[in-house]
Amino acid sequence: MKNSLSLREMMFVARFVPVVLLVLMLLSSGCSSWWVTRGEFRDEISAIQKKLDFITEEQKQLQDVENAISNISKQLDYLTGSEEFVSNAEDLKSLQAQLLELKKLVEAKGELIEENSKVTQQLLAQLDDFANANLQGLQLNDEIKSELSTIQQKLDSLAEEQKRLQNIETSITSLSKQLEYLTGFEKLSVNIDDLKSLQEQLSDLKKMVEANGSNVEENNKLTGQIFEKLDNLVNTNIQQFFYEKEIKDLKSQLDILQKRYEKDYSYLDERISKIGDFAASDTSFVSIDFFLAEVADIRSRIGQKEIEAQNSDIITYIIQSGDTLWTIARAYGISVEELKKANPTIKDDIIYTGQEINIPVSLDSLLRSDTLQSHFGLTYNYEILIKAIVSPFGSYEKGYANPGIDLKVSPFTAIKAILPGHVVIAEKLNDEYGNTVIIDHGNGIRTVYGKLTNLMAKRGDFVRAGEIIGESSDATPNLHFEIWRNDIPVNPSEIFFENAGDFNVTMYTEWDDGKNPTSPSFKVTATGNYVKAYRTAAADPSIFPPGTVIYIPFFSNAPNKGFFIVEDTGSGIKGKRLDIYTHDINLASGFKEELLVYVVKRP
Repeated sequence: MKNSLSLREMMFVARFVPVVLLVLMLLSSGCSSWWVTRGEFRDEISAIQKKLDFITEEQKQLQDVENAISNISKQLDYLTGSEEFVSNAEDLKSLQAQLLELKKLVEAKGELIEENSKVTQQLLAQLDDFANANLQGLQLNDEIKSELSTIQQKLDSLAEEQKRLQNIETSITSLSKQLEYLTGFEKLSVNIDDLKSLQEQLSDLKKMVEANGSNVEENNKLTGQIFEKLDNLVNTNIQQFFYEKEIKDLKSQLDILQKRYEKDYSYLDERISKIGDFAASDTSFVSIDFFLAEVADIRSRIGQKEIEAQNSDIITYIIQSGDTLWTIARAYGISVEELKKANPTIKDDIIYTGQEINIPVSLDSLLRSDTLQSHFGLTYNYEILIKAIVSPFGSYEKGYANPGIDLKVSPFTAIKAILPGHVVIAEKLNDEYGNTVIIDHGNGIRTVYGKLTNLMAKRGDFVRAGEIIGESSDATPNLHFEIWRNDIPVNPSEIFFENAGDFNVTMYTEWDDGKNPTSPSFKVTATGNYVKAYRTAAADPSIFPPGTVIYIPFFSNAPNKGFFIVEDTGSGIKGKRLDIYTHDINLASGFKEELLVYVVKRP
């Protein structure tokens, strides 16, 4: 039994049904018949039209399938031209050829669906005209009723064909994403037998697409096996590639700092080299977590150094189109006369696009200590912060280091500019950022506010600190925030929290104090709370009093997003030293790091 409506069948139905309807309309008085009102007959047509709408939507998705396969072919073109693949070139070309055949097959099916849809649309138009010619009702016999039922059954079959093609689309899209990783590898370790096995299974997949009666369950099972083997290929290379990419990126940012300020950042360079050597020698899953933690700390330090390098007394600003002395002075809370006094070269209040001027204000004085709450509507509560941060600075959920932070704030929260500045962008950037406002604050600092639902600032505006620039949506996340200085991303913690500097950080377990497990004080902190992993920290009370909430970027990819509460003390915890509680005895015994620490809230 066929699962799809052939073009010949559709053309037959298109020619035959209208004739039968017209004849029966003249001869219906003596026939066994049933009565259908105009509304009921239109319901029959409406049901068929809905099925056609579904098919039309599925047709659009066929274009996405073709695009996905096209992308795979381009990626394989890159691989086959790489020197690393000289010995495997023929195997990769064979894989590429199979994907091209699959592409042609899907295109052919798409054309058939389009033809069938056109014929069916013509039939529906004829049926609709027939219904419109009868004002009150019309008499249809069982034969005509059967014809309508047959049309619906065949359209059901065509819809099932579309569902099968939709599964193919999903499979090929996943394949495309996985192959995308391979294009970035400088060195690959590819097993020829694995490639041949993939080629054979792709061949089987092609046969399934060709077969009208292919089994969806078998299709899914085969594609699952294909992706499992591809996963194995990727996993043997992705970790080392990831390490190399991140080390290269960190070194590039550090080089920019050193050239720009001619300062000695050798300790950061040594640390980057150290984790690079570590990554090259250890590729266990534990090392991935440690590598991410080290990178998060170093990224935060590089951004910190960039912020520290700015002039703390004045703001250097480059005049942009539309700026006036009055709009600048108003935004920064000074008078025009004060602005002119700081810039003696300005004559007759005339300024020019591209002109550099000094604003006699420090950015620090314009920043509020409660920026998260006053500008984004978030409190500094430990639990609330953990829930609010969807993706921390430097995280890799999207396959690249997040240059900012993704937050979940209350829906439709008024989002305010954290500093005064010139709005350079206020529009939808892309699907990822959505409606976005970018503001130039001077001193090479720009902030980015993405994923907004309503924009209340427009390009060219000069906004003041605290001025509403947009509104959050009801999605998750619904606010993306970045801060940049001279094209280097800065951890938003630099402006959200108080930088407490470097601390020597160790880890401890409940067994370290020698208490008996049956003791009432076992696992109880100095504040009377039970110790909790990813929460409890021990500190010198003269530095961080109990109840202080702190943030450590090194742990930003942990479940607590890097936030801890000082709940404990210790005889050996003095000065700039922290002890973090963990259940893991092995981790606690060997952990000792010098880490950047921020104060979120003091009691």
